[in-house]
Amino acid sequence: MKNFSGKKILLIVISIVLFYAIFSFYSDFNKVSEHLRNIEIIYLAPIFGILSISVIIRSLIQRLLLINIGIKLSVKENLKIFLSGLSMLITPGGSGVLIKSYLMHQKYGHNPVKTMPLVFVERFYDVVGIILLIAISSLFVYSIEAVMIIMPSTAIVFALIYLIKTKKSLKFVIISLKKIKFFDKILSDDQEFYDSLNSLFQTKIMLTILALITSLTFFESIMFYFGFLSFGIDIGFFTSIQTFYVSVLFGSLFLIPGGIGATEGLFVTLLTQKNIELSLASSLIIFLRLSTIWFLTAVGFFVILYNIIKNN
Repeated sequence: MKNFSGKKILLIVISIVLFYAIFSFYSDFNKVSEHLRNIEIIYLAPIFGILSISVIIRSLIQRLLLINIGIKLSVKENLKIFLSGLSMLITPGGSGVLIKSYLMHQKYGHNPVKTMPLVFVERFYDVVGIILLIAISSLFVYSIEAVMIIMPSTAIVFALIYLIKTKKSLKFVIISLKKIKFFDKILSDDQEFYDSLNSLFQTKIMLTILALITSLTFFESIMFYFGFLSFGIDIGFFTSIQTFYVSVLFGSLFLIPGGIGATEGLFVTLLTQKNIELSLASSLIIFLRLSTIWFLTAVGFFVILYNIIKNN
């Protein structure tokens, strides 16, 4: 995992902190600070409760995917691997989550070629789950932004499925990736990579994971709705979650850490269009992002740090 050196990670962290500092000052730092101080703390317990349950369920889904490619870890060890992977959510496109393949190779001897597809598949199902939730919300609340983000995202999803299901096309992509030094070492066994990826896209497992992820995404949406309510913003459940997930999906289209900048920018734009004060909208998205993706990233770092200290 030399590609994700400490210096690069530190640079990303500094960039994120700098972004939120500039973002806060642009939105009126004093007002943003006041909104954050006046948050309704009664909602914090259910927010972090749902987040904790979500992490556990997602780790179990990871275990199910691993079992499907012939790797069985204990619930405890699987959770450790999952939490460690969270530390790399800050890498561009979440690509650093490949650290899970590295850890499974180091600790259990599993070939990275076999486990690498897991990272892609998890991201794929997460995006599809968000697309489905936005589509469901559109049945209750129509917005042109939702339609505009769903259409290209759905096209990309079907293109990826076709690519994976067509061995000749997939092999062409693998050969192209191997021209990159980093992937050349990882993709040493084309056939094992293909077999592992293909097994995770069998119709039965696809339908099972999609049902689980979509249900879990809906469950998590309650957490985000509580986030809105904690700032005194009640624009309706479906409008709230649609606004948030459209912004997240938009941000995921950019290969930048956590979609930072793109996600926040669209979210604030959509809320100000609904006559929500800029500083209030900015405070809300800062809270939602810090209490979810960046909080989970911190947890992942602590898990890795703990394991390093424990092993030394």
